[in-house]
Amino acid sequence: RDVERSRGLGDVYKRQGGTFMKNKPYFGVYLFYWMAYAVLLPYIGIIYKQKGLTGSQIGAMSVLEAVIIPVAGGMVGLILGRVKKIKWFIALLPLLCMLSAIGLYLSEGIFALICSAGCLYFFQTPINDATDRLLIARLGNNANRFSNYRLGGSGGYGIGALLGSAITMYFSYNTLFFAYCAIMLLALGCILLLPIPKDIFETKENKRKYSLFYLINNKFIYIYGTMLLYGFIEAAYGKFMALHIIEQGFSTTLMGYMIAFTMIGEFLIFVLFPKITKHISVECQLMISFFLGMLRLCSLTFISWFPMPVLFICQLLGGGAFAILYSTVTVLIEQTYPNEIGFAAQALKNIASNGIGYVLGSISLGIIYEQISLYTGYRLHAFVSIMAFFVFCLMFIKKKTLKGHA
Repeated sequence: RDVERSRGLGDVYKRQGGTFMKNKPYFGVYLFYWMAYAVLLPYIGIIYKQKGLTGSQIGAMSVLEAVIIPVAGGMVGLILGRVKKIKWFIALLPLLCMLSAIGLYLSEGIFALICSAGCLYFFQTPINDATDRLLIARLGNNANRFSNYRLGGSGGYGIGALLGSAITMYFSYNTLFFAYCAIMLLALGCILLLPIPKDIFETKENKRKYSLFYLINNKFIYIYGTMLLYGFIEAAYGKFMALHIIEQGFSTTLMGYMIAFTMIGEFLIFVLFPKITKHISVECQLMISFFLGMLRLCSLTFISWFPMPVLFICQLLGGGAFAILYSTVTVLIEQTYPNEIGFAAQALKNIASNGIGYVLGSISLGIIYEQISLYTGYRLHAFVSIMAFFVFCLMFIKKKTLKGHA
């Protein structure tokens, strides 16, 4: 076992009769899905502004996400738990994403933008959720190896951020839509190659035994409340990030470099995560995650205060925040909930963070941007990240104290 644990990514992982090489299409899905996401979505606020939307309207577009993301995640999560040709159903989603992106490119006026953006969010959201669930089931008892595949998303996001930055330097922002479609086509190719675990499907007996109410247990608030809080903080890196950097006197090229450093940090932590979990508790992992997230957001908020080397170091370290949180919660969900509601449980993770939490954060930034200033909104989010770190510090100390008394 000690020899096996010391091996790299290409070594054999014991699970349902497969190896890393047999599972590599999962790595590819994460790689290209997040590359496509990073090449377009970080610039969507600027695109909205070019299309004539005001600050409050840009924030209000997040209300669309508040409705679409939970609905899409919930609906597709339930469908995926029941359909037999699951691969073909998932493969349909990137095609619809490409059509939605073209529609968004052609849209003019708030109503057309709402329709096209709504379709994009609806079809894009479930791809990552479904891949998480299939991969976790595929790995079986080696679920802690999940991060070795999910790190493809970190690399993809970093490459996409640099590509998006390069495109905006030499071409118009509309070019980003075509880059998105080309990369999403590669994600589609990887989806068609996915090996599907055989025991992922429900039986009639299991359908009667379990329902979505089974999600609500003593860990529900702990798991999904954590993701909601993280999503609220993470909104600072969404639609308003480019606008904030420009208002502070920097170019969007700097944003590309910052995201690239963040993705490098995220990639490294995803690689190291299986070793991290052997030595520290879940509470400690979450505390470290929010500490690293605090460093990243504070350096972004007060960007003009930091020398460039220090700024990039903070972004590098901050990249580990998502890697630790996402891997920890994904594995925790798999350990907490039965296979029969696994798709719904994993989908709810992203509904809480990328849906409700992210949207609440975006709306707060939009309102403060319109009424006061975007800088004030970022200071509020920085304060929330500091308070979140202290909350998880207290939770870790409490857990350690109770363990000591026991």
